[in-house]
Amino acid sequence: MRYRLPCFGTFLFAVPLFIVGSAFASMRPIADPEPSVGATAAAEQLRAGPRAVSGDPEANPPLGASVDGFNFDTNGLLTGNLFIPPDPHCAAGPDHVVMVGNVVIEWRPKDPLAAAPDVLISLQSFFAALPGPPPAPGSTLGTFTFDPKVIYDQYRQRFIVVALERWDVAFGNPSDQARILVAVSRGPDPNTGWWFHSIDSKLLIGAFQHWADYPGLAVGEDAVYITANMFRFVGGGSNFGGARLWIIDKVPTYAGPDNSIVFTVHDPYLAAGIATTTQPAHTFGPTGVGSTGFHVGTFLLSYSGITDGVNEAVQVVEVTDPLGAVGGPFFVQQFVNFGNIDNTAVVTLPDAPQAGGAPAIEVNDRRALNAVWRSNNIWTCAELIPVAGADAGQTTAHWWRIDTTANPVLVPADQGNVGAEDLGPGTYTYYPSVMVDCELNMAVGFSASNAAIFAGAYYATRRAADAPGFIAPTDILKPGVAPYKRFFNGTRNRWGDYSGLAICPNGEADFWVFNEYAGPVGTPTVGSMGPEDGRWFTAVGTFRIKAPTAVEGPRAATRLAQNIPNPFNPTTRIQFTLAGREHVILAVYDATGRKVRVLVDEVQNAGPHEAAWDGRDERSAAQASGVYFYRLTAGNYSETKKMLLLK
Repeated sequence: MRYRLPCFGTFLFAVPLFIVGSAFASMRPIADPEPSVGATAAAEQLRAGPRAVSGDPEANPPLGASVDGFNFDTNGLLTGNLFIPPDPHCAAGPDHVVMVGNVVIEWRPKDPLAAAPDVLISLQSFFAALPGPPPAPGSTLGTFTFDPKVIYDQYRQRFIVVALERWDVAFGNPSDQARILVAVSRGPDPNTGWWFHSIDSKLLIGAFQHWADYPGLAVGEDAVYITANMFRFVGGGSNFGGARLWIIDKVPTYAGPDNSIVFTVHDPYLAAGIATTTQPAHTFGPTGVGSTGFHVGTFLLSYSGITDGVNEAVQVVEVTDPLGAVGGPFFVQQFVNFGNIDNTAVVTLPDAPQAGGAPAIEVNDRRALNAVWRSNNIWTCAELIPVAGADAGQTTAHWWRIDTTANPVLVPADQGNVGAEDLGPGTYTYYPSVMVDCELNMAVGFSASNAAIFAGAYYATRRAADAPGFIAPTDILKPGVAPYKRFFNGTRNRWGDYSGLAICPNGEADFWVFNEYAGPVGTPTVGSMGPEDGRWFTAVGTFRIKAPTAVEGPRAATRLAQNIPNPFNPTTRIQFTLAGREHVILAVYDATGRKVRVLVDEVQNAGPHEAAWDGRDERSAAQASGVYFYRLTAGNYSETKKMLLLK
């Protein structure tokens, strides 16, 4: 099959906006070409399966806890400006959940889920530790930032935050500049501090300088991966220059100090493939050896309506030897055919209706929104227009699973729509995110609305053993309560541009979902489309699909207690309980994530246990006063707690 990039005229271009008082200005263009492009032959047996209703109550896991996060008015309080779209994204660590959105960041304790955050600040203030203008290596441009994302590195127990910056002379800035700002927590607790880094993302592509937009963010065993679309500095960003991949070496970057980041930048489509919005897969577990005979770092996923005119495909790029130990990284590209699932003849996805005849909500386009690799499978998601079934003709969230066992021959394994028609006929679902737990159970978070309900935050799940294409009935994170209308000086009622879904590293069984919903109207302004007063709010919640097992027992059976005494000098006791016989590792880490001492590394029987730490490392050297962490791993259970050595 010969692949090609059909021409659809001008590229689709999204413009997030902000307002200062009564003055309107475009702030941070988010652009994506997103045309439909070529693909392979059919795999009709894997067409999207119908929605099904399950009688199994565990197929619909309820929220264990939820609270509201920052909202539309938070921007005004922290920055003096109002922004759309919200860009909600989240990550779960051992003890905290971190949420970013638009121009703010917050984090709060998880167990119990705190009603108030430990920290809530603007991203501009968060990155203020970096040198400011004038632009120089390692500097921030001092803007509000845009397109933030956050993930948790379960391999090395760190949070990673990414945000973008841009100056453009066409917008009145003194020069054309672009930055990728990267923050790495110094340990599993975000309260113990961060290292801050700045990447100059202004790249010469062809004869023109380009800026980075719409980042993808993921971690592998050895590296952090950031992808971005590249656009020319032409005042509107409508000139697409391809996609780029930044590969960050964890070891020097995580060790600090600020601006110690080590990275390389690559064009993953230089040799083959179709350059479009690309998402790196967040990997879990060992990824093994790839098709080149070298270590797999991650896989890059894209959709964007890839078609041969009949059937659609997901594009996958295998990345091996990511840190260049043997001359890499190496990129191997292929298309994975999923049959005729998307009406790509309709280039622009129809916007989502909402109750009361309020203006339709902007759903953006067919770009891939995130990706996950675990146990020789990749999951990804996007929006499309189903060709059949109850969701036909409607913008609908869609998920795919690809089997990588026989790599380099990748196999379409499963797929399905998340139509949420159980919320009412004509429901549109948009801005999905996908995540998978330790048993390969899948969850999808998304926004939804129809002519009878306002835009709200929802999720749906499926177990690993469910029938192909099955998705359980829709669960509610937070329903919309009022109409939403926010155009500012644009022509689109902005929502999205993505949503957050993460897995807790403690056992990798608890999902954390973060998204926006239409809250009470208020904060009226006047924009290009007349008076407007809709407000987005956010909510975060947790749920679980995995049932307790004989090894795990009830959820509280295997537990790690707080050390006694705390603070301590020089010895403290650490108690824990096992639900069953397990291989146990209990280790101590310092605030930088360095392993200080392994206290337990053996198989132990069920029941209570205790270990002691005398404040010394493996070589019996006394450690300095400060915050330390101890982590218990037993089977699928994993938990980390904080302690204070005070001399």
